[in-house]
Amino acid sequence: MRKRLAAILSHVRGSALADIGCDHGLIAVSALEQGLVERVIATDISASSLAKARALAAQRNAAAIEFRVGDGMRVLADGEADVVVIAGMGGKEIISIMSDRCTGVKRYILSPHRNAKELREFLVSHGFKIERDYIVKDGRHFYSVIVCSEGESAALSRRQLHFGDNDYCDKTYAEYLNFERRKCLYVISQAGEGRAAEEQELLKLIDEEIALLC
Repeated sequence: MRKRLAAILSHVRGSALADIGCDHGLIAVSALEQGLVERVIATDISASSLAKARALAAQRNAAAIEFRVGDGMRVLADGEADVVVIAGMGGKEIISIMSDRCTGVKRYILSPHRNAKELREFLVSHGFKIERDYIVKDGRHFYSVIVCSEGESAALSRRQLHFGDNDYCDKTYAEYLNFERRKCLYVISQAGEGRAAEEQELLKLIDEEIALLC
C-alpha cells in the first residue's frame, strides 16, 4: 500500500465516509476492506473517474459504496457522513470544497499536493481545529496530511503555516526541508528582485527548522 494512502487511512474512523474526488476509488475500497467504516459515499466530478472506482469496487467485492457524480460536497446531504477525505487535488480546490460543506462531519482528512499554506490559513480563519498536520513521502513526492474538525483553533506560527507540525526527529521531515531548501535556492537564482526577497524569507525559515532537527 502506498504511504500516502496508508497515512490517510490511519485517520479514518466512523460509520460513514465520504471520499470527495475519489478518482480510482482506492481510499473508498480500502476503508471498507479494513473495516474502518460501515459504508462509503464516493464522489467525483468526473463520470469517467467514477466508472474506474466502480470497477475497482466490483473487482474487490466492496459492496457498501454509493457512487455519486458531482462537485465537491454538494452531492451530500447534511448528516450523511461523519468523516470526509479530500485528497489528490490542490489546496485551493480543497478550500473551494470546504467553503460549501455539509453539516454533521466530525473529522476531515485533507491531503493537498500544493498550496498547503493557503489551506491552513483558510482552516484556522473559518472555524476549524487542526488536530494533526504532517508530511508524508510517497515515491519521490512529499504530501501534507491535515486532520481537522470544526472548532476553535489557536493561531498558527509561521513555521506551522508553511510546514505543518512535524516531529523534528522524523527523517521524512528532514528530507522534505532539504528538498524545499534546494527549491528555494533554485528560485532565488532564477527570480527577479521581488520574488527573490520572498524566497529569501522562506529560506531563512527553512534553515531555522533544519537547525532544530535531531
